[in-house]
Amino acid sequence: MSKRVIIWISIAVGITVGCCAIWQIRNSRVSGPAVDQRATEVLKTVCSLELTNSWRTVNGSGGLVGSPFYSIRWWREYFILKEGDIAAFDALSKELANRHSRVDFSFLPASENPGVIYPHRDSTSLASWWQPETNHEPMFHYDIGGDRGLSVYMYGFKKSTNGLLYIHITER
Repeated sequence: MSKRVIIWISIAVGITVGCCAIWQIRNSRVSGPAVDQRATEVLKTVCSLELTNSWRTVNGSGGLVGSPFYSIRWWREYFILKEGDIAAFDALSKELANRHSRVDFSFLPASENPGVIYPHRDSTSLASWWQPETNHEPMFHYDIGGDRGLSVYMYGFKKSTNGLLYIHITER
């Protein structure tokens, strides 16, 4: 092979690796309004659920899991923490309970160990604040796997003055 061909192949490989690196850096983490907007879209399309204005976003982060550099499969995950008043929490619990026959839904009293909180291994790198398992209040658990590679897990906790809603979205 001539030097010219080797140089062109090297340039092509370098450009490809550089573009993948830029793409990886730009997509590795997202937070704030972008996460909230994506969560709203997914809840509406996958769960047919729109949270009222009684719910405010406390924290939200997510990003890319996996990489084109070392993994054939990669996906996005989003972690959102919302806070609402007791009335909004009760309304959401009631609405989701009515769907019990169509999705995985359960309500656990405080005396039971909330063993339905799935481990979300990527939360440690994408959302260090994500800790629904530390709550000991009565909770509900809701999960649905939608078509188009989207899954939603929700953990709701009824506190004495408000309700907390942890939402985990996986987009494959």
